[in-house]
Amino acid sequence: MKRLCQWALASICLSLLSSAQADIEFVYLIKEKVHRQFGNEPAAGPVEWGFGAGVSGDAQVSAASVTYPGSDGAVAISGAEGSFDLDQDGFASKEEMDAAYPNGSFSLSVTNQGSPETFGPFAVTGDSYPAAPHLTNVADLEAHDFSQSFELTWASFSDADASSRIILQVWDDANDEEIVFEFLDSSATSFTIPANTFSPDNYYSFDLLFVDETAQLGSPESVIGYLATTTYELSTQTSDTSLGLYKWKRHQQSAQELVEAEGYRPYAFVSEGTREVSYAELNTPAGNYGLVPLGQSLFFLTDSFGTKEVLDAAYPDGEYRFWLNEDGENRSYGTYYFSGDEYPDAPRLTNYNELQSFDATQDQQVSLDIPAGGVDRVDLRLLGGSGTLVWAETLGDGISSATIPADTLVPEENFQIVAIYWSSQFEASKPPAEIGFVSSTYMLGQTASENSSGGGVELAFLIKERVYSQSDNNAATEPIAWSFNAGVQGASDLQGASVSYPGGSEILTGEPGEYESEEHTFASQALLDAAFPDGNYTMSVTVDGTGSDLGPFSISGGNYPVVPQLQNFEELQAHDFSQPFDLSWNSFTGAAADDLVVVQIYDETGDREIVSEFLDATATSYQLPANLLQEDRFYEIELLFLKATDGFGSSEAIVGYLSTTTLYLSTHTSEFSLWLSGYFDSGELQDPNIAGENADPDGDGQDNYFEFLAKFDPSDSSSRLQHRIQDGVIRFWPVNPGVFWEVRFSDDLQAWNPVDQSVYRFDGDAIEFDVDDSSGSAFYRFILLEAPPQD
Repeated sequence: MKRLCQWALASICLSLLSSAQADIEFVYLIKEKVHRQFGNEPAAGPVEWGFGAGVSGDAQVSAASVTYPGSDGAVAISGAEGSFDLDQDGFASKEEMDAAYPNGSFSLSVTNQGSPETFGPFAVTGDSYPAAPHLTNVADLEAHDFSQSFELTWASFSDADASSRIILQVWDDANDEEIVFEFLDSSATSFTIPANTFSPDNYYSFDLLFVDETAQLGSPESVIGYLATTTYELSTQTSDTSLGLYKWKRHQQSAQELVEAEGYRPYAFVSEGTREVSYAELNTPAGNYGLVPLGQSLFFLTDSFGTKEVLDAAYPDGEYRFWLNEDGENRSYGTYYFSGDEYPDAPRLTNYNELQSFDATQDQQVSLDIPAGGVDRVDLRLLGGSGTLVWAETLGDGISSATIPADTLVPEENFQIVAIYWSSQFEASKPPAEIGFVSSTYMLGQTASENSSGGGVELAFLIKERVYSQSDNNAATEPIAWSFNAGVQGASDLQGASVSYPGGSEILTGEPGEYESEEHTFASQALLDAAFPDGNYTMSVTVDGTGSDLGPFSISGGNYPVVPQLQNFEELQAHDFSQPFDLSWNSFTGAAADDLVVVQIYDETGDREIVSEFLDATATSYQLPANLLQEDRFYEIELLFLKATDGFGSSEAIVGYLSTTTLYLSTHTSEFSLWLSGYFDSGELQDPNIAGENADPDGDGQDNYFEFLAKFDPSDSSSRLQHRIQDGVIRFWPVNPGVFWEVRFSDDLQAWNPVDQSVYRFDGDAIEFDVDDSSGSAFYRFILLEAPPQD
């Protein structure tokens, strides 16, 4: 636009009036909308709006000003002798321009030969902007042999009248020089560009202007009114280096219909063609960003995902360029215009439930929901358990699915599937360049186990539970908690579940093959019953894409079983685990034929379940195999009595009331375990959060094993190593009998050397020594040794 205001229209008068002898040759007052065209397609909406005013003539023209509605008097126009143009930045919208320069009466004052002369007032009203000019064969121009002439064509100026004009300008961007300027009749639809007008490895800017005048002067020449301008940039570059810049929006899919945005990031690349690229940089309106080389021929710029606000601040709307060093020469490519938020719709994996846990030994289809308007490119990527790309495919037009080949992954391997929709806002061929927006969606899953049979629901449970804690052979007396839990377990084709209960419902969470309700724990039975009343409960499950209901099941009556009591827990604690052991418990009095006893043992140290047995309600014992339990571990044992209130025949079911007794077993027999027993009771010793080697039950920052070696009290936070530096003396304490400490010294935090023990001074349970500050700085470490230091 500034070229129009500052040079183009002045060129009109010079072209038309080259033989005229007038001192003032040309004046203009215009409102303009600017469009930007890419390829042969018509330009979209205006990218800029502007106001221009100016005058040109000979050296006798020494000053100019403009008066417009709301200007509160004449406003000086900058320039030099013979040429004055209002230097005004463009506006983002018509509303902003009209607020600054409203429609109405405008006038120009020009000082010519020392005397002011007024032109106007002119009426600029009606907003009679012409339609956007449309260049119809610029794509052919891109491919043209520039040693030959070329007929440039455009769509007709459809709403032109007798006062309308067409202007064509072409600028050499490298030299900022006008090389074509033509003032044409409003009926013109073409212009022949002479041979050899363009040279290789350059950019040229085309401006095609349709002018609708609202006023005219007989003399001097004038343009007063409304303009529509379409700009186009011609590249004659010969490089085949590929360039790309995208704004990327990432989503995660965590359910069949649930796709949620996670963040935004930039993504730019430079890929070598036949020219060697040694450096690449992206120039943005906010700053310059170097691209990082990746391999021999690829440069990348990306960042971690963050907010849209952070991305847009670093990569705002505006002009972008790539600066490269190709074959040892510095080159600039662009200008590329980047604006808006034209992100494609988020990809959605339409067979998400199936993909959650598929059979890796078979081909697996991945299906997508392609937007109705389409996208420029669709990519699918599969990352294996190590995060390495193991499969990728680009989908062709009209294709919405692809197949992961069998054995691309292995059974029980974690994976990530990523679907990417690319939408180019702008593409160029010289050099190849693409600018646009990306939306991606990823999902996480794990392939099915090798023996997975796809057998649907194998276990379902709906239970109200009261929980007891036992620490010896005596029965627990009072519940420590009340809870509700619901869930289903099965093969990989079990893809979702929910539960409905009196007064509410809940979607169960998990992954294919196992779904469970949130943890609902209460302090009393009354609170439990208020949240989950007695009545009918229904479970809805999705198996192999098909939904079905289980139930309704009746849970009513509050008929909790008797308290389970493990009667030989103390004997188990003292047992030789290389031998089998018969766990025994009290009878399940009042049990019916459908009731159950369940024994579960969980290895807390190894984080795995080692026993889960469903027994007849008449059972009072269960044999633990030899070597099932190992020394120096913590185990959680649960004994459950289930009073069934309902069920169904095709799967094992736990529906009803449950009484559970929990016990913690410690098999530690080491000196460390014996030391712990001097500070904690039997119940605490069975809790790994209290008695584990890495536990810190007193919260002093020193774990149990450290305190064991230092002979501190693990239950007392004041029993810990302390030190003080005062008057050039370091003192540390307590140093307990049989505990060995070594002090190490460094003046650079790199090399550490023991302090000679001969300088130690002993004072009760404390050791002190003088600080060596001869080096100007001194650093000390206190090292706890498991054996005396060697002399």
